[in-house]
Order: sequence, then structure tokens, then C-alpha cells
Amino acid sequence: MRKGFDSLLALVRDEMKENPMSGDMFIFFNWTKTHESAQRVSCFYSFFITCRLHKVNPKEWIEYFFNKFHDLKPSQYHTLFPQNWKK
Repeated sequence: MRKGFDSLLALVRDEMKENPMSGDMFIFFNWTKTHESAQRVSCFYSFFITCRLHKVNPKEWIEYFFNKFHDLKPSQYHTLFPQNWKK
């Protein structure tokens, strides 16, 4: 059965003995419980958190990235990271 927000909040608070409002990230993944799916979800969340921290609109950044990365050398890819992106 799929858990809702309140159930996951209670799980973190009651079972894990953690504060769900601490700012820490808690990742829950599907029933397959594979390490690979957990890694994919972690990458996805990390991207959006990085964008939020640097006040970058994820949709605008993705469009910019796919329009620019092919023009760069691999040694320049770091300039496209959300934290380095200048509009």
C-alpha cells in the first residue's frame, strides 16, 4: 500500500526518531527497493535542491543546458552547473 505524506511524516518521527522538520532529506523509494532506484531518486532530488539553493528555475536551466552543452568541451561542463549558471 502506498503511504501518504502524513504516514511518511509519522514514520520519520516515530520509527526513525528523527525530526521531519529538521531540513534533512528523507528519501523513500518504491517496493522494488533496489539500490539503483534509490540512486536515481537521490540524483533527482539533489538537482532540485541545488536549483532551489541557488535560486535557479529548474525548467529554464534544463532548456539552457540542452541548448549549450554540445558547444562546450568536457573541461567546461562545470560552467553549466546550476550553481554556476548566470542568466
